[in-house]
Amino acid sequence: MDGVCLVKYRNASAGKPVQRRSFVILSAIATLLAIAGITWCIWPAVQAGDPNPMAGAAIVAAGAVFIRRIMMSRVILSHLSVTLVNPIFSYEIPHGAIRRAEVSQTGSLIVQPKVPRADGEDGYFVVGFAGSLIDHFRRTADQAAAEINKWQRKHRKNEGADGNIVRFIARDLISEGLLAVGIVCGFAALVLLQSWSG
Repeated sequence: MDGVCLVKYRNASAGKPVQRRSFVILSAIATLLAIAGITWCIWPAVQAGDPNPMAGAAIVAAGAVFIRRIMMSRVILSHLSVTLVNPIFSYEIPHGAIRRAEVSQTGSLIVQPKVPRADGEDGYFVVGFAGSLIDHFRRTADQAAAEINKWQRKHRKNEGADGNIVRFIARDLISEGLLAVGIVCGFAALVLLQSWSG
């Protein structure tokens, strides 16, 4: 049964992460560059009261949130479920609700449920293992599918491994911190613009 009628906001389940190593590295680099860029933009805005750099800081923060949420996409394997952490909607799928994990013709990882999705979509797409030119040679999506299937076969009969599929928005404190900084910078840019216009 596809229990995705409510959208929760919570941490992803604890367990064994399956993630592209390049995503981990790129996420860290993007976060550090964003912090440096925001600092570089805020400093002259504070010194001179110029709204333009402050608006630039807000744009940098917003871009960093977008990039970071994509790069934090991953699969988490626990004893009761497989959790697909995507940039927006994530899914916690009990082992008993999974038919198999497979790779589509475009090279993307998809987890197929035993019961077809009510919205007609073909399974649950994993952004962290979307098809790419590099992955055509590295085959990380195929490796992830094999690992998910092996894990699911091992744990599908565990007590509590049945239930509804839960859709949620995964919490990421760094992304949310950057979002808060972006909102503050955007508001400050408007205030500075008003003072300049006045």
